[in-house]
Amino acid sequence: VVFDPVNVAFQGGTTQDIQVGVKLNAQGDLNVSSGTLTADRLRFREIRVRLEGPATLTAANQVSLLGLTVQVTAQTEDNDSLVGSALPGKQIRVKSYRDSAQTLFATEIEDRGAADSNDVRLRGPVANIDTAAQTFKILGVSVTPGVSYKIEDQPATAVAFFAAIKDGSEVSVESGTYSSLLNQISNAEIELEIDD
Repeated sequence: VVFDPVNVAFQGGTTQDIQVGVKLNAQGDLNVSSGTLTADRLRFREIRVRLEGPATLTAANQVSLLGLTVQVTAQTEDNDSLVGSALPGKQIRVKSYRDSAQTLFATEIEDRGAADSNDVRLRGPVANIDTAAQTFKILGVSVTPGVSYKIEDQPATAVAFFAAIKDGSEVSVESGTYSSLLNQISNAEIELEIDD
């Protein structure tokens, strides 16, 4: 794959984020005789991070929710005009990605009504898996045993779920209760999303 860094459209990152092992989708014209794809669009396939919960504005260009700080940029889609507003008391949904420095950048933020720490969501890569205790972390946020488990939208037992996940697996935690004191989500519906 070849591309002109000035004219190619990047989605989810920049030329600085291209590293060995980073997954990309390339779109462009294929020269059949040379076997070269000249890309006009490159999309980063890193695990996307999604969050929903009570939020605060920690700086003009940052929001904080579920104990995580997300950078807001001029490219962040903000149809509800949340950036620069007073966020306490608001529930927001953030779609984001992590760059090579592990910084979260919001691609979209959305107003979801009144703050509700009993209905939070978090999707991202898992780490610190404890199969015996049935716990893990997503970006440092602890997730305790869930009320239900799925693997690729199919119901699963906790045993099957923990046998299937590994560090870096993409997991979605839905409808949970968040404790800021413990930085922990409990009583959630948990799903493993398998990458194709």
